[in-house]
This record gives sequence, C-alpha cells and structure tokens, in this order.
Amino acid sequence: MATKADLKSLTGERGELVEKLVAALAERNAELAARDAELAARDAALAAREAKLEAAAAQITKQAAQYEALREAYMQLQLELKLLKRKIFIASAERADTTQLQLEFEELT
Repeated sequence: MATKADLKSLTGERGELVEKLVAALAERNAELAARDAELAARDAALAAREAKLEAAAAQITKQAAQYEALREAYMQLQLELKLLKRKIFIASAERADTTQLQLEFEELT
C-alpha cells in the first residue's frame, strides 16, 4: 500500500503537471489573442480595400454613363453636320448661274 509520502509525491507531481498545463494553456491563449488581433487588422484592411474598390466601380460606372452621353451627343452633331452639308449643297445646286442670267437679261434689252 502507498504511504502518505508516496501520495504526497504523486499529488506534487500532479500539481506540477497541472501547473504546466495551465501555463501551456495561458501561452496558447496569448497566441490565439495575437492571431485574433492580426485577423482583426486584416479584416479592417480588407474592408478598406473593398470600400476603395466599390468607390472605383462607382466612378467607372459614372464615367461610362458620361462617355455614353458624349457619344450620343457626338453622333447627333454628326447627323446635324450631315444635314447642314446637304442643305448647303442643295442650295448651291438650286442657285441660278448669275452670269447666265446676265447674258439672258442683256439679250432682252
């Protein structure tokens, strides 16, 4: 049978083991806390990047809309220019030749 001293030495060994386990758990908790802080910092950086990307996407959408509006205005101006050129050409084609008219008028007088 185990004596009291034997029991005390076993309890002492267990106590040391428990202390080692508690110390290991405390160390592990500190490591996990450091990792949690690192993950929180990464999450914040990721959120900042996402916000920056969303702002860039909104800017691109805005610029695309402006580009489309300018393209439509350009096409409208091209159409107007084409119509004006036609009017000028038709007007010049319809004009009477002034020298011919003068010759005809001189013949009458």
